Amino acid sequence: HRDLHSFPTRRSSDLKKNFIRRSLLAGVASSAALAGSAIAQEAAILEEIVVTATKRQERMQDVPQSINVVGGEQLQELSILTFQDIKQLTPGLNLSRSSGDEQSVSLRGVKMPNGNSSNATNTVDVYFNEVPQSVFSSFSSLYDIGQIEVLRGPQGTLRGRTSPSGSVLVTTRRPGFDVWEGDLQATVGTGGVANIQGGVGGPVTETFALRVAGVYDENDGNRVKNITLDEKSHQETKSGRLTAEWRPLEELELSLIHQRLESDQRFYRSIEGTGAFSLNGGQTYRLKDRVAIDPNPNRTRNEFAVTVLNARYDLGSHALSYIGGYQDSSFDNALNINLGNAPVAFPYAVSGKNDSDLLTQEVRFESLDNPFWNYMVGAYYERSERDTLNTVKPFFTDAPSFGNSTTRGLFTTQRFALSDADKLELGLRYTDIDIKASALD
Repeated sequence: HRDLHSFPTRRSSDLKKNFIRRSLLAGVASSAALAGSAIAQEAAILEEIVVTATKRQERMQDVPQSINVVGGEQLQELSILTFQDIKQLTPGLNLSRSSGDEQSVSLRGVKMPNGNSSNATNTVDVYFNEVPQSVFSSFSSLYDIGQIEVLRGPQGTLRGRTSPSGSVLVTTRRPGFDVWEGDLQATVGTGGVANIQGGVGGPVTETFALRVAGVYDENDGNRVKNITLDEKSHQETKSGRLTAEWRPLEELELSLIHQRLESDQRFYRSIEGTGAFSLNGGQTYRLKDRVAIDPNPNRTRNEFAVTVLNARYDLGSHALSYIGGYQDSSFDNALNINLGNAPVAFPYAVSGKNDSDLLTQEVRFESLDNPFWNYMVGAYYERSERDTLNTVKPFFTDAPSFGNSTTRGLFTTQRFALSDADKLELGLRYTDIDIKASALD
């Protein structure tokens, strides 16, 4: 047998097809009578879309760059439950997951590093509430999302990392200061999809507000069934988030977000071909049959925690902002060496443990609402550490490796309003990256 494996995007297809079918029927029935009204309504919706691509809250049509925006309501309506599902709504964005520790993000065909490459320089960055995170930590369940923005082109003069190909900004919902509100969503779909998520939040005092959100998700992963053990691939994810907003002064806003996530995965690699010495010799299988006969499952476990602090002080004609983040992640795997599904195998022969920490800090000073010239200057600091322990039986055991990197950056953006229709924007960035790595025999 040849051993092939893939992790296609998991989605609740039945719910999406029904939603799309209803939308198409409604569009056909009303298109002739309401064409003019639809155009006006679309313009009104576009007028209301507010983005933070330039680190300012601006109307989407006023931002001089290519942006795709997906709102939280749209994610719920289409049952977008995982990070990789958003590629269906964003042309040019490719999110792929080939196994438990192999993920990649590409924009315009350019990839960021796979998996837990915390010491690598990314071409595409993913930001969680304006704090950069590894691609490995990004591929998880989406819940209680306010908005997702996909930005194309270099971002180094606007935010912490250089991101030469673009960025994906994930912004979670914040508590309101008016009333308490909450929501609960349950989704069941093909592929063993069962997802329940929700959030509730509101004011505690006139100046302090809280929001709590969480998700439980399980699915059949790549939907490969092991006929030897009579069980399928399976993935389970649990996550919770606490968001606190404090406005002690009219000019000062503070936001603290803490999120924890745990994910366990059992998966099998599907086989293709006719086996001669396999556990099911003589039987022919195709890749689309999604059949495995390996005597042991492959296992992965991911634990991830992130804390984000945002602060902004309005000085009148200027504003001073701080964004700080700390992330702690752990990934363990146990894989089989049995690529041909032969009777003689090495169960859990490949195992690994990856622990990583990421600290980021960013400070910005910017002008506000000057009719001709607005500017922003910022400084960025990042330090990441990674410890890895790999074992490959029977060849070697306990092969540790260590790595850390430090990034320092200075950046500025200058914007000139030459006329009502003509604008000029200039940007400059300096970055220093120090990478160290070592391994023990």
